[in-house]
Amino acid sequence: MNPAGLSPKEIQQQIFDEIAHGTNPQTLKETLRQQGIPEEGYYFTTEAKHTEEVLPPAESTSPVTGWQVFWTIVTILILILKIARCNNRM
Repeated sequence: MNPAGLSPKEIQQQIFDEIAHGTNPQTLKETLRQQGIPEEGYYFTTEAKHTEEVLPPAESTSPVTGWQVFWTIVTILILILKIARCNNRM
C-alpha cells in the first residue's frame, strides 16, 4: 500500500482492498503512521462489514402501526379528562 498523494477516499478504498486480501490491519496502520497520515479517520475492516454497519436497518426494529398511535392518543386524552374531572370535584 502506497498512500502518498492519494485522496482520503482512495486511501480508504486501498485499505478495504488490502484487508479483503488478508493483510493485517496493524501493518496498514503502521504504514499510514510512517507516511504521516493519521489512522483515526479510516476504517480497518472489509468494505462489506463497513457498509453493513453504516446503512440503516432494512426493517424497523419495533414497527408501530397507525392504529396503535391512534388508540394511545385516545387513551391519554381520556386519562387527562378523568383527572381534570376529579380535580374539579375537590
